[in-house]
Amino acid sequence: MNKDELPNALIPEDSILAMMIVDSQKWVTKAKGDGLTPSMFFRPENQRIYQTIINRHNEGQECDVRSVIYSLQKSNTYELCGGDERFEILLAVADAPVTPSQFVEHLSEVRDTYARRKALKHAEKAKNAAMSGETAQDVLDSLKIAIEDIKLATVQKKAFSTIKTALNQAQKEIAERMENGDLPGISTGINQLDNIGGGMKPGELWIIGGKTSAGKSALSYQIINPALDEGGKVLIFTLEMGVSEVASRLISCRGRINMRAITNPRSGGHNGGGLSKHDLENIRRTSDALCDKELLISDEPGMSMDYIVAQSESEAELGPIAAIVVDYAQLIQGARLNGENREQELSRYSKNLKQLAKKLKCTVISPVQLNDEGRIRESRSLSHDADVCLSICDDGIRVDKWRSAARDQMLPLVLVGEFQRFELK
Repeated sequence: MNKDELPNALIPEDSILAMMIVDSQKWVTKAKGDGLTPSMFFRPENQRIYQTIINRHNEGQECDVRSVIYSLQKSNTYELCGGDERFEILLAVADAPVTPSQFVEHLSEVRDTYARRKALKHAEKAKNAAMSGETAQDVLDSLKIAIEDIKLATVQKKAFSTIKTALNQAQKEIAERMENGDLPGISTGINQLDNIGGGMKPGELWIIGGKTSAGKSALSYQIINPALDEGGKVLIFTLEMGVSEVASRLISCRGRINMRAITNPRSGGHNGGGLSKHDLENIRRTSDALCDKELLISDEPGMSMDYIVAQSESEAELGPIAAIVVDYAQLIQGARLNGENREQELSRYSKNLKQLAKKLKCTVISPVQLNDEGRIRESRSLSHDADVCLSICDDGIRVDKWRSAARDQMLPLVLVGEFQRFELK
């Protein structure tokens, strides 16, 4: 089957794009709210146009036809999107008014044909696996993944839950915790933290504040280890370090290996004598164990919030995410909106991080820099939007904020720098 024969909904695609460039305030928000992604469009040119609209909308810019064309021309992709001919078609389609119910119907058709294309792709993959001699179990595992992938593509977002549904879910979760004794969230691996609020919960934004070299990144990386060990997917966006340094810190934390010895093997070991054979074996064993974890690290220079959100959402389409670390929020790059100062810009980023946590149903963790007075630098909204706000002090970790849990506690945990982890005094 060639590409043109694949299931598609070309007219609904054109209708959706046409309405967005005519009335972006109404229709772009609706499309984003219903989970429409660029990959759901059949035509590559429509994918590019929709991505451009979303990028402009996320930055608070106009999404009218002239603005969208300008962005495409600026990125040298206007002709790839069909040029004048494509936009003449879209403007002609826009002349026919579309009602909200028709717009929802068009969205459903685009999503449905996208799911059917996915089904065909997975079916071909399973057929090739069976023909190439893979085991029946491998083929079965492939089909299970296919089913979940197709379900994800077809799921329609529901705006509300009835109170009956919400109460049933709450009672079910309470009963499960009573029976299993489980935490309501994912363990941080630090009992003092878990005992306060029950671990890291889906949809929460955690802000970890500290002065320079206080251990903000170390604590962030330490508390994601239990999620990794439980098989969860974790994403790290590092705006300050490279992937190798992040990996080295994780090795040090998990294996209790001297960080100085890892970064400078000749002089950083015990008594300045470099790494011992025991250390080298521990590094190998710790690295081998980490290789099996679903941990993805991005160190792209000049990361924007759009980049972080887009990459996170793409990974979420492939499977649930347990936690995301953005290290750190005050280094995120981006175009400042008209009339926006630095504090307002960071306020927008903190709200984006909170919404990302809610949308992907995971915990988002972001270290932040504190000033000499112990306050978050540049924008206090980071702590306002956070569900959990921790500050690393000289005498421990202070719980400044924890929704629905005790706060203003000082936990007797200090940074053991050589092992890149926090432990009891």
